[in-house]
Amino acid sequence: MEYEEIKTPRQLLEFMYQNIQYGFVDDEGRVYGSFDMQAFQIGCKTKWRLSSTERLLQVGYGHCFDVTEFERTWFLEHGYEVKTMFITFDCPYKVNFTCHAYLLFHKMNHYCYFDYKRGIFPFSSYEEAILFQKELHIEHNKQQKVSKKEIQYIKIYEYPTPPFNCTDDEFKMHIKLHGKEIILPKEKTYSLK
Repeated sequence: MEYEEIKTPRQLLEFMYQNIQYGFVDDEGRVYGSFDMQAFQIGCKTKWRLSSTERLLQVGYGHCFDVTEFERTWFLEHGYEVKTMFITFDCPYKVNFTCHAYLLFHKMNHYCYFDYKRGIFPFSSYEEAILFQKELHIEHNKQQKVSKKEIQYIKIYEYPTPPFNCTDDEFKMHIKLHGKEIILPKEKTYSLK
């Protein structure tokens, strides 16, 4: 299936799973990916630039910032209401925890969490979909020994379209300047079990 032939979120999911690898390609053509996480992490800070849909289709690599914008483009072109989200640890000291961008789309009174590697997960509310990703994010960062103290520093933003070709720092500054922080009740959680 070609990109132009995609008609449903499920088809988009399948297309992305088959055609997009996790990582990025810098301006010199070097590929960064999970096969060398140290180089990937350094490259994200120094070599990465946000890919347009056309570039992502051309190079076949993108990390969560890229694929979220790719998804946003497709969903908006097909008439869906979307929310793009960013989750990070905003600790007052240096940490090595990950951040993540992701997309929610609205369909038949549900907010659906879209992840081309995991699937489509419908939730009855916007808050429930966000809590689901928050729990996934905490679980993922347990490998880095995230503590309960550090979990309190999680910040979640809904953000508008950033400029393509921006750097990592510019992308995150765009979110801080133009995004809306989502405040969830502290006692609320979502069980992954």
